[in-house]
Amino acid sequence: MKNARFIIHIAILMIFVSANYVAADTREEMIAKYIKLSGAENALASLPVQLEALSFQNITTSKKPQTDRKAIELLKQAFDSEQARKELFQFISMKMDESLLQNLLVWYESPLGQKVVSEESSSSGADKQAKILRYLASMQDNPPAFDRITLIQNVESTTQLSELTTNIIIKIMKGMLKSINLSLPKEKQVEDVNIEKYISNERPLIKEESRKQMILSLYYTFRNFTNDEIKQYIAFYKTKAGQEEIEITGGAFFHVLNEWVAVATDKIVAYVKSESEKSKE
Repeated sequence: MKNARFIIHIAILMIFVSANYVAADTREEMIAKYIKLSGAENALASLPVQLEALSFQNITTSKKPQTDRKAIELLKQAFDSEQARKELFQFISMKMDESLLQNLLVWYESPLGQKVVSEESSSSGADKQAKILRYLASMQDNPPAFDRITLIQNVESTTQLSELTTNIIIKIMKGMLKSINLSLPKEKQVEDVNIEKYISNERPLIKEESRKQMILSLYYTFRNFTNDEIKQYIAFYKTKAGQEEIEITGGAFFHVLNEWVAVATDKIVAYVKSESEKSKE
């Protein structure tokens, strides 16, 4: 009888283990879940929006708006959202090991992680800007305490959000300026080194503006968090897993941007060649 009970117990245990194994996410599913929970998916979708903002400023102040518009149109056309998702997925799959991936999913699926995901999602998007501005205006009448100010600034510095944003803006800006340059006649093109120098000079200003905007938006994102919750958030991103996530995510977006600019360059070179041949007919 004891042996029978033992066998039944083992059989039930095996069924339980098997069921959990079948229900467990595959690595691909885990990466897809991570990309969604971390906000990387939303950030990826915002890249064309950032190009739109930069290109509007450039076209409306340009001395050659038609040429600039065409180059920027080709740059926009080169962005394939589906391909960008694949590039992001492949990069993260290659760089993020099983242990780190599991640690990050545990964090994002924890009560605090879920709260962060929910608040970040509800505070992102162009339609939320009016709410953010109203909230920031109300802060003028009810300024945050100094400990709150310190905590919010620590969130930005720990997660390096302005650094990532700056790198993305710089890369898009560089791609845009080089695209415009390529679309010009040979004799009017400038050396790449001059474009690099211009962007290098602009970087400190872009980074400082990004830092200010990021901090202000964080006041809104964390408006429903206690100071203790924010401290826990900061503590996680100071861990090895948190810092590795920042590094890998930054690298993933830089990779996606490099691929985008490479495709755009090919399109613009082909366009210039086609226009040159037409002029000879």
